[in-house]
Parts: sequence; structure tokens; C-alpha cells
Amino acid sequence: MEPTCINVETTAGPAVRRRWDDAIWQLFGAVEMNTHDRTTFSGRAKVASFGEVDVTHISSSGEDAWRRPQHISNDERNFHVLAFIERGSVTIRQAGRECLATSGSFVLFDLQRPYRYVHSDWSEVLSVKIPGNALRSRLSGIDSRLVTLRDAKRGLGRVIRDSLASLSRESASIPEPMGAHLTNRIIDLIAIGLEAGDGDLPVGESASRSALYRRALAFVDNHLSDPGLNPARVAAGIGISVRYLHRIFAEADRSVGRVVMERRLARSYEALLASPTLPVKEVAFRFGFRSQAHFCTAFRRAFESTPTDLRLGRSTFSPRI
Repeated sequence: MEPTCINVETTAGPAVRRRWDDAIWQLFGAVEMNTHDRTTFSGRAKVASFGEVDVTHISSSGEDAWRRPQHISNDERNFHVLAFIERGSVTIRQAGRECLATSGSFVLFDLQRPYRYVHSDWSEVLSVKIPGNALRSRLSGIDSRLVTLRDAKRGLGRVIRDSLASLSRESASIPEPMGAHLTNRIIDLIAIGLEAGDGDLPVGESASRSALYRRALAFVDNHLSDPGLNPARVAAGIGISVRYLHRIFAEADRSVGRVVMERRLARSYEALLASPTLPVKEVAFRFGFRSQAHFCTAFRRAFESTPTDLRLGRSTFSPRI
């Protein structure tokens, strides 16, 4: 798969500069672009595509890229970007957060939300653009991981960074049919790395099984409203056999059925407190319980309290699930 390369020098004229802006728009969505010094701006970009995943190495003079709500309203693409700072520093702002990413760190941001990406001096950034739905199917709680600084000098952060750098270097030697296969492997690895930041990877013997475990948990979280959610549906949802699904959960010392129930109850507990006027029956149905009676029985067993007692402040039990 031959990479696409773009080189820009301001002295080449405005047409070439517009080509640079167009390339950035294609990679990272429509943005308002400003350079810190238009007379001396230069930039280089190398893009290697593997299926739906783009690995990009960008070097450029100081820029200020601002993706505003009006840019997003006409752009239906749903992608996340993981940016590894190779040289210099970049300030990223999104969702009320801001971080200064320096050499040896990496950060995740969402192209479907407004963001600002600023660096006043020369910087080199290795980034990977990932389909948002594919990442969400493997990893829950993505929003809480946005614009959070992570270490790329050691551990899984370095493994991901080195893997992406190798793919970028060797892209011309990788056959086109391997693209889709590599896409899944890349996203699995990234999901593991982002999850590992929380120190909660119960399946550690195999990266492949660990990725499938996280995908199963994310699938469960996204389908709690389905009263028929069971091992067969989870297995089908992530593309493995029921037997293998049970094996993966057994290695984590858990069962699929128990995890589904724990997550239903945890979300119900949160909803009862967050929406005090929402009928208990509706809370039950929203999180996949077949009846209010079934919900109340399971809730009392887990929390030693009824849903009504919880709302009235008569429960002193703190959930551990």
C-alpha cells in the first residue's frame, strides 16, 4: 500500500498552501487553519491507509487548527485520533479539557466534537485516525479518556507508538488485502492500551483475548436495554463462538451472565439517583429487566435496599459492582 506524501513550502505559492489545508481537512475534518508565520511556513505529511485506519506522520511549522461546531454540522464522518508527539509540543483543547502534550506523550481526541490544536513552533506528530464506532465497540467510557495525557515512552504506550511507526515505514511493502485485517489488530491494540491506563486489565495472558474481553464488555454496556442479552448474543456481537466467550470470561474469573446483571444493576442505581422522577418500572425496562418485580428483587439482593428506599435516602449501602 503506497503511502501518500505531501510537502509544502510557503514560497511555493498559495495554491500549494491550499493543498496543505485540503489535506489537513481530509485527515482531521474541516478546521479553521491559521499559521504563526505565513512567510516561513513549511510542512510535510505522509499518510498510510490500512482499511479504514490512517496512520499519519506530520511535521510542520507553528499552526492553530480550530474545529468549530459549524464545521462538524456538515461532516458525518465519525473518527477518533490518537496523536503521539515525536518532537515539540502541542496544546489540545476539547470537551472542557486542555492538555499540553510534549515529546514522548500521546493523547486521544474526537473529530465529532469541537477541538483546538495549537503549536507555536515546529512539531512532529505520529497519529492514527480510527473509526469511532469500531473503537466504541471495543472500549466503554471513551468520553472520559479524551484529552488525557498518556505516556508513550514505556509500557503499552510505547508498544502502540512503535507498532504505528513500523506500519508507516513499511506500508509500501504491505499487500492491499491485508488492510482490513490490520485495521482490526490496530484498533484492538489501541483499545487495550487506552484501557490499561486505568490499571484494570483482568485478562493479561493474551493480548488477543484481552481485546476480545474488552469488546465483550463494551458490547454489553451498549445493549443493556435488551432483555434478551445473553452469552449467545454477546458472542455473535463480537464475532466469536459462545464456547470461546465463556473461556475468555473464565480466565478473568467472571461469568457472562453475572457481568450482564452487575452492569444492569450499576446503571439502574445511577439512573434512580440521577432521575428521581423517573418511574421505577421505566428504569427497570430501560436496563433490560423483564418486569419491575424482577428488578426490585435483584436490586434488593445486590444493594440491601429497595429502589424506593434508595431514593428516599434510607439506604446506607455503597455499590461495589
